Amino acid sequence: MSRTSRFVSIGIAVVIAVVAVVLLRPDSGSDEADNPPAQQPQSSETDSAGKSTSEPTATAKAAPKPPPVEIGVRNFKVVGGAKRIEAEKGDTVRLLVRSDADDEIHVHGYEFRKAVSPGKPARFVFKAKLEGEYEIEAHQAEDRGLDPLIARLVVSPG
Repeated sequence: MSRTSRFVSIGIAVVIAVVAVVLLRPDSGSDEADNPPAQQPQSSETDSAGKSTSEPTATAKAAPKPPPVEIGVRNFKVVGGAKRIEAEKGDTVRLLVRSDADDEIHVHGYEFRKAVSPGKPARFVFKAKLEGEYEIEAHQAEDRGLDPLIARLVVSPG
């Protein structure tokens, strides 16, 4: 194999590796889909001399999204006791649950379920569309006869 052929082969292998890493990376739990990219400022018009004929358009900065409510579970018990999460109808709820054991987290009413394990938190990002009080539970705790309640979501009218 010639030297050029080797470089081309190495280059192709690098490209394939980069594409594989991008496509196969685990879900980082990013909730970027909730925040579409900010619009670019519109360009201003120019006259025949190249001078601007309009004011630049100001872009509004997006309000920073609140951090997720974090819940820790150790030995199938909530660290610091069950949390109370309050939201108004239409708000985005962000929840991050970390556990030292494999478990399933269930948001009742909304019927969301996610697995959690050591080093792999369960992340929830959803719109509070249903008013009322909803329990968030760890099912393995319940299977062991422990209190499964890790949080209570309270959604008030918006």
